[in-house]
Amino acid sequence: MSLWGLKRQVRIAAVFFLFALLPVAALVVYLLWERPTCDDGRQNGGETGVDCGGSCLLVCSAEANAALVAWARRFEVSPGRYNVVSYVENPNVGAEARDVPYRFRLLDPDGVPIATREGTVTLRPLFSTPIVENGLATGARAVSKVEFAFLASPVWQRAAPREPVVVVADERLSADAAEPRVVATVENVSLFPIRNLFVVAIVYDATGNAVGASRTVVERLEPDSRQTLTFTWAAPFSPPGASIEIVPLYDAPGGAR
Repeated sequence: MSLWGLKRQVRIAAVFFLFALLPVAALVVYLLWERPTCDDGRQNGGETGVDCGGSCLLVCSAEANAALVAWARRFEVSPGRYNVVSYVENPNVGAEARDVPYRFRLLDPDGVPIATREGTVTLRPLFSTPIVENGLATGARAVSKVEFAFLASPVWQRAAPREPVVVVADERLSADAAEPRVVATVENVSLFPIRNLFVVAIVYDATGNAVGASRTVVERLEPDSRQTLTFTWAAPFSPPGASIEIVPLYDAPGGAR
């Protein structure tokens, strides 16, 4: 065989060998290649940040607006006992933050904490959430200020604003009595029971400033059922109450949040 023929056979064998190896190489790459995920600690795939944005559930912090604390106030409901409320707004149309830890503190005139209460809250998309804690005890110590703060930055994730399934009706304020009260009816218009329905009542004066707040819980509200709630205060509001806001807070029925 000539040298030219030998080289030709070697080239043909090399081509066949290469084509034979291609499926094996593709299989090895397929088995060893780490597919991009939303929890691998790297910015890959269609993400716009590390494990956030794009097709990931988490929204990158740079792409979300911060929660806004509109106001925080304290209301003495009896000597040495206070209800506290913070009104928090989520301006994000397509993002919510679940179980965000928060803390209320009542401070004396020297800025020393007297009473503390902690909890968690879910900030729904494009929704204003009144966070209320009842019955912080301060004893005989003077209170000069209420302090509200989130204990961790909200972790935003994609979510659409949900249609309300709890309807509030028959809201009434009796503010002239020695013990003012608010009465309202809540109705579950969904096909599923709602558990741990928290209902917040805020009383405003004629200028729109909050003068009282309270919270109650309905452990279970069946589908197509109603329940009448009554909120009472031991002393008249000063200045007098002129309007009310009733806000139901709940996880979405049917198992979703």
